Amino acid sequence: MSQIELIPRSAMALIPWWGVLTPSEQRSVLLATQSLTEEMQKHGLSKLAIGKELVRLREILEPKRKFCDYLRRNFPTCSVATAYRWIENYENAKLMLPERFISVAMAHGYHVIDAAVIAKMPPPRTQDRGKIITYLAQLKKARKSSIPDRKLVDPDALKQECVNFVSARFRRLPQDDLGRSAWIESLFQDLFSEFGLNREDLLTATLVPAEARR
Repeated sequence: MSQIELIPRSAMALIPWWGVLTPSEQRSVLLATQSLTEEMQKHGLSKLAIGKELVRLREILEPKRKFCDYLRRNFPTCSVATAYRWIENYENAKLMLPERFISVAMAHGYHVIDAAVIAKMPPPRTQDRGKIITYLAQLKKARKSSIPDRKLVDPDALKQECVNFVSARFRRLPQDDLGRSAWIESLFQDLFSEFGLNREDLLTATLVPAEARR
């Protein structure tokens, strides 16, 4: 496990209002800040660490087509989709950012590594903590501005995109009725698990109308 990087006293001393505090208050604020940093980084590290271990398991089990079954048997409360998100987050972090940047990002509570935004705004060549913090803040701002306004999103269009995508993948499956049925059931189980629905909801789900199948 990576060593947790705590904010040093020297960094706190650069805060403009730091001198307003008494020595006792400075010590209390420093200790509280370091404790807070440690807790935030532990939370961030846990997701990245999970992703790392999932990558190791996937490399062994996925070629044998056992990875999803392994997750369902051993971690039933974690959906397959969530596991793959953790994997993607870890791989994006490892691929797109230097280790120093990842460490600082976790210390400041950053949990989403947006590869698309980083591709447009590559990290600067620096080890300076302050510059890294500024860069990460710019990434966060750019990511927020890139998220489309929900009012402009057409729910029916999004649903149609999903139907078309699944239909295209379904047609690529072997011509085996039992195998195709099992695939569809497994897909819906993953989706319902991802969105917190139960199996009864799956059994009573309505069929897709013919006009929606294009």
